[in-house]
Amino acid sequence: MRSRAILVWAVVVLVCICIKTSFATTASFQGLGDLSGGSFSSSAWGVSADGSTVVGYSGSALGNEAFIWDTINGMRSLKDVLESGGLNLTGWTLSEARGISDNGLTIAGSGTNPSGQNEAWIATIPEPATLLLLGLGAVMVRKRQKSF
Repeated sequence: MRSRAILVWAVVVLVCICIKTSFATTASFQGLGDLSGGSFSSSAWGVSADGSTVVGYSGSALGNEAFIWDTINGMRSLKDVLESGGLNLTGWTLSEARGISDNGLTIAGSGTNPSGQNEAWIATIPEPATLLLLGLGAVMVRKRQKSF
């Protein structure tokens, strides 16, 4: 009976060591910075399931502005990212991003619409592969138009 108790104790200790080791190797902390201009200020409100994309708001030259952050690009104006993906956001001010989908491609927040009213919004960022295909399609259309 005593050897069985020692064996159980050894297994419990081993499991605790494994759990502690797995947590110790995955823990991390990183400041995200802020957008340029304005006072240095930022708040994160949402993070994708894998932790690679974060959204929130930051002080900028335009006041509070929604941001998107990822490990490759750092912090960027969400409005700039969406407009570079082809969306027309003329007249909109995206003040904050409050939530992001698990895959990091759908974002919700609030801002001011072109009529000057506070309004909630939802936006979808095309996957990089989709942007690449759209770009290639545009190049092919231009080449075809030039050949006629």
